[in-house]
Amino acid sequence: MVRMPVILQARTGSSRLPSKVLKKILGKPMIYHIIERLKIPEESFVVLAIPDTEEDKILCELADEYNIPCVKGSEDDVLSRYHKAGLKFPSDYYIRATADNPLVDYESIPRLISYIKENKNIDYACEDKLPYGAAVEIFSRKALEISNKLAKEKGDREHVTLFIKKHPELFNIAFPLAPEKLRHPELRITVDYEKDFLFIKKIYEKYYKGSPISLSENIGNIIKEAMNEKK
Repeated sequence: MVRMPVILQARTGSSRLPSKVLKKILGKPMIYHIIERLKIPEESFVVLAIPDTEEDKILCELADEYNIPCVKGSEDDVLSRYHKAGLKFPSDYYIRATADNPLVDYESIPRLISYIKENKNIDYACEDKLPYGAAVEIFSRKALEISNKLAKEKGDREHVTLFIKKHPELFNIAFPLAPEKLRHPELRITVDYEKDFLFIKKIYEKYYKGSPISLSENIGNIIKEAMNEKK
């Protein structure tokens, strides 16, 4: 079986929560838990894509420690960073994940891979109605090549798949529904601010049992904890 690259973009710089990927959860950097989750699917392998800066060298050191490859590229032009990773690890499709999401739904990866195998003309797909911070995206090599060549706006270069989603006349785009039990787009499980991190840390401390927390098995518990936070 040819395994598909999951390109995980990460950086230490963040205006809202600096070095959040290195903040500790259960004694490990947050990025460790994200990589641990993304390593689970047998259909794929993880590639860390980081800015080529002095500050981000620590991320490549962690990649070595966690036994995954690391690709360095532009700090602001993240699309070119993905293109560089794609050249180093050629594939018909790539999966995008971001280091903001320590509860990323790793089970979405095999579901999306199955989806594009059944719908061979798809250039981009992302499961709809997952919790905010749970999704990954899958896109074709053609889509990556075209968007890297044509995208000129700063936002399109920074947000990687934005150009694809803005141009349905160029690409075949799909948003298959997530499994019914996971359709909770109102639930926020990404980390942008300190309060987000503290919530995720609480979830890990309560529900992590030595192996990654399955979103499908724990969605009820996570929703309950989120509702308690709002009280």
